[in-house]
Amino acid sequence: MEKKEEQKLREMINAYQTELLHFCYIRLQDKMMAEDAVQETFLKVYRHLSGYKDEGHEKAWLYRIALNVCRDMLRSGWFRRINRHITPELLPDDSTPPNEEEIALSQAIHHLPVKSREVILLYYYQGFSVTETASILGIRQSSTSERLQRAREQLKTMLKGEFEDE
Repeated sequence: MEKKEEQKLREMINAYQTELLHFCYIRLQDKMMAEDAVQETFLKVYRHLSGYKDEGHEKAWLYRIALNVCRDMLRSGWFRRINRHITPELLPDDSTPPNEEEIALSQAIHHLPVKSREVILLYYYQGFSVTETASILGIRQSSTSERLQRAREQLKTMLKGEFEDE
């Protein structure tokens, strides 16, 4: 790899490593596996960086690779057999405790079907546009919009009973 490409890879790692780690953690629900997924993502980037020419969309390219790495990990037989339950001792310390609404929303998002969860995470939490989200997921924009609308409706239904009594 040339010096220029090595520098570009370092810049990408510095710019996106933390974001990708959060994204992979949300998908995999396991810190160590998320770290492995990010590492695998950057290995794939390293292998294909010389052929990559679309400078303006590198973030979307990275997220697409990370999403595919996570999907591959979720499909593996090993992943389905391990116990991924998180105990309270393993949770990171938070500077401000989440309120009831944030907890309910987070739980509702985790109960969405995978396709709905992916589009919500990319659009709302990672800040991608509908076009970028469609590109990352490898689907049409109209499908992305439909999944987004369906996910919003599902969340609305799930959360409706949660706060009606208050």
